[in-house]
Amino acid sequence: MDLASTPTVTYLSIFGVVILFICVILILTKRALTPIRPEKIKAFGVELEISVLTLLVLVGFVLSISSIYLHVNGYQQQVISSQKDLEKRNTEVAEARKQLEAAKKIDMIVYVKLPDNSGQSKLVDLRANYYLRGQADKPIQADISRGIEANSYSVSFKNLTPDTYVESLEVVDEKTNRVWVKKNFFPLNPTYDLKREE
Repeated sequence: MDLASTPTVTYLSIFGVVILFICVILILTKRALTPIRPEKIKAFGVELEISVLTLLVLVGFVLSISSIYLHVNGYQQQVISSQKDLEKRNTEVAEARKQLEAAKKIDMIVYVKLPDNSGQSKLVDLRANYYLRGQADKPIQADISRGIEANSYSVSFKNLTPDTYVESLEVVDEKTNRVWVKKNFFPLNPTYDLKREE
């Protein structure tokens, strides 16, 4: 429980201000002749010569200042707590964005055939690259493995998004330097030629 938010601290502050206000009124109206005269006060082995009015002013001042300090301290604690909550929320939002971006990414496998190869190329010698639109000079390597048929291979694309525009695919035999290329290759936006039935 926050001490600064308790009603007692608020009442202390109000009580201190009221005492100060009464003392100021008494001084201004000159009705405080008796309380203004110094009195001897002995307590705890200390002997003080102080007027009752001055003592009341000091008590009111101490009550007001202490409650103001507690209020300010309470507000600082609330600000610190709010900052921690804000940092926690920002972390949660960043994590949610990462998860959303990860959910948009897909992996995809396409099957390709290499004509006139007849199984001559060994799998370890083959490398598959694909190119994104506008990035013809930046090949991205894809995983390649044997397909179902003798001359077919599966090419795996990783972390594709709906905005990814794969423009072309090539398979290179690094031993013989033969290259198979498929231009206008759009696996995420395929176009099919349909034949009309007679």
